Parts: sequence; structure tokens; C-alpha cells
Amino acid sequence: MLRQEIVLQRPVSRLPLLSFLTMYITPLQAQQNHSLYTAAPNDWRAEAFPFPLSFAPEIKYRGIEELRFAPGMFVASSETYFTYTFIWWLEGRNSIDARVLERDLMIYFQGLYRAVSKKADKDVSSFKIEVKRDSIESVRSKDVESYKGRVEWIDPFVTEEQVRLNFKATRWYCAELQRTAVFFRLSPRPFEHANWQTMQTIKAGQCDMHSQ
Repeated sequence: MLRQEIVLQRPVSRLPLLSFLTMYITPLQAQQNHSLYTAAPNDWRAEAFPFPLSFAPEIKYRGIEELRFAPGMFVASSETYFTYTFIWWLEGRNSIDARVLERDLMIYFQGLYRAVSKKADKDVSSFKIEVKRDSIESVRSKDVESYKGRVEWIDPFVTEEQVRLNFKATRWYCAELQRTAVFFRLSPRPFEHANWQTMQTIKAGQCDMHSQ
């Protein structure tokens, strides 16, 4: 049985992220009591934003971005520093592959850095994105592709220093709802780290109630 949105049992907590994200980016107020996530730890904080993203309007999708942040996301000394997930829930069927992901993520992280960094010279020339396809499969009504890669950029929130994020991404198309989903998991820790075991338990997306 299909559902187009999932109602949270409690309101989404928004602090202390207000001091980081929402002072730069307008949140999607209408999504505060709804979630694209079907499973996530209770202490991972949430935000949601509409496409086109205010800091990266060149990414021409329509839909929603929803995020979950680990408790130590903005603490440089934490084991879960910059460990987080986000899902793009996009209108229509979008042709998204490794090449498109590299392009979109470069625009995304360059735009986010420029929007947040307090440096006068916001040099993004060192930013690098690498994406490789990991697997492809068909699940029910969905064509599913998995990717992995890395993002090399500068953390504009905490350190203003170079940071490398490893990531995994899953892209699928939901024919029933005519939506394309891309679910990202990111952390500077290696894939063998416990952070990835935690993120593997986080589920997001909708399509015949099957979540990645």
C-alpha cells in the first residue's frame, strides 16, 4: 500500500542546527512534522529544504532535500564529526548517474561553502568529487543503482579546513509516485568505521513502502 508521506510521532528537533544551517538557508517549514525517513536514531537531528536549493540553484530539480545529522556533526573532535545523511526526493524521472552526481555534488558543495564560509576569499579550486557505480539491481517497481566515492572540500561550519568525506549513495525511481530518490550517507571516517554501521540502519524513501 502506497503512502506519499510518513508522519513523525514527535516534532522534528531543530536545535542547535539553527545556528549553522537555517541562518543561511531557508528551511522547508511545511515538512517539520513529516519525514521521508522510515528509520533513524532518535538523537540524529533533522532538517528539510525545498528544491531548487537556495545555495545551489543551478541544480535544476524540483522536490525536497531532507537531512539527518549525527550528534557530533559540528564537533571537530567527535567520532561523528560531519557524519550525516540526506535524501533528494525529486519530481519526475531524472537521469542521474555517476557523471551527473559528480556535477551535482560539485555544485552542491561549492554553493554550500560559498553560502556559509566567513572567509573573504572563498576559493573552491581545491574541491574534488569522485563517484563510481557500485551496483545495479531491480527491486519491485524500482531500478536501483548504488554508488560510492568521496568529496574533498572545506568545512565552512566549524574548522574552515580541508576535509575529505567518504560517501555512499543509492538512486532509485518510484514509478507509482513518479519520483526519483537519491539517498546519501557521508562521513570522513573509513567505510569500516562504526559510523557506517549506524548509517546502514538509517532508512529513507518511499515506493511501495520499500526503503533503501
